[in-house]
Amino acid sequence: MLALHVYSGMNDSLGQRTCYNNLSKIYRSQHNYSQAKWFILQSNTISRLKHDVPNIIASLIELSAIKSDIKDYTLAMGDLNEALKIAVKNKDPRNESAVQDMAKRNYFSHTSKDGRSMEDRIVSAGYKFKGFKSFAIGENIAQGQQSIAEVMDGWFKSEGHCKNLMNPDFKEIGVAEYKSYWVQDFGSRTSFSAEQQKLIKSG
Repeated sequence: MLALHVYSGMNDSLGQRTCYNNLSKIYRSQHNYSQAKWFILQSNTISRLKHDVPNIIASLIELSAIKSDIKDYTLAMGDLNEALKIAVKNKDPRNESAVQDMAKRNYFSHTSKDGRSMEDRIVSAGYKFKGFKSFAIGENIAQGQQSIAEVMDGWFKSEGHCKNLMNPDFKEIGVAEYKSYWVQDFGSRTSFSAEQQKLIKSG
């Protein structure tokens, strides 16, 4: 809490948001869901004021996960729907090529016709893992749905897709839609600590 007061006094919105995110995780791990929701909502508010789309989406996903913990699935789905709408409105070019490729070459798969895997596509589009301690990625695809509500309903009813949506480790998201093909990519990267970075540089 001390760090939060320091960042507030310095008017450091990034520091405040990081503190809010961390406090939300702590309270969620302690099953204090009301406090966890309060802190992640503060993070979401700061992100909206800063027009920080990736963090607006990330905080909505985290809020949805908290609501799922208390079995408030209807409201959880509402948060994910909002996250998806924002992501589609700010389409990620990393996914744009994937949906267009499926539509133009008439296939439906996580692996493209030229043999590239989901990871290959994400890396070639600029989502790098080098220099990070660890990373995780995931992908949902769908075909035929005509609306965000319809595609989200389908993903929620599918165990594997729902796991991606509810995975608290995923902090970044990219979404695109083209001619009723949908792609939703998830990612998370963990940086080395300052001490670990020093050790790496020193060899």
